Amino acid sequence: MIKMKENQRTLWDFALFTNITIKNSVLQEISDFLDENPKILELVWKDLTRSVSDNKIKMRGNFSGRNGITAEQVLRFFIYKVIHNFSYRAGVRMLDRDLEGRRFTKFYCRKIPSYATFNIWIGKLQAETIYKINQYVMKTFEIGRAHV
Repeated sequence: MIKMKENQRTLWDFALFTNITIKNSVLQEISDFLDENPKILELVWKDLTRSVSDNKIKMRGNFSGRNGITAEQVLRFFIYKVIHNFSYRAGVRMLDRDLEGRRFTKFYCRKIPSYATFNIWIGKLQAETIYKINQYVMKTFEIGRAHV
């Protein structure tokens, strides 16, 4: 089953990404915003796990299964893709060589999944969820929390 967030980073993640900062101010603001608002991640996680419970697959617990992509990585890739106006294929290709993008999406040193994987996971997001996330972000940015 898909995890909500990654529990632990590897030694390589710390070694390589300690000195790399997100220079794109929009990505940095959004990253900070997502870190401060876990409700957004919870909305995405519910959508991604809905199909598992709908299919009545027997689960051994919330965190069983292989260590794959997390809901946070799906959400962050979706945002990365939309901000840069990338296709799934171009987004994966760019993310594969963009250290700043890897830090934003929290892939760090891990292998980037294929564009088909992202297509499947992002396709599970409900239109209502994307609308709620957009409203939540716009409301916060209008109040003056961030200057994008």
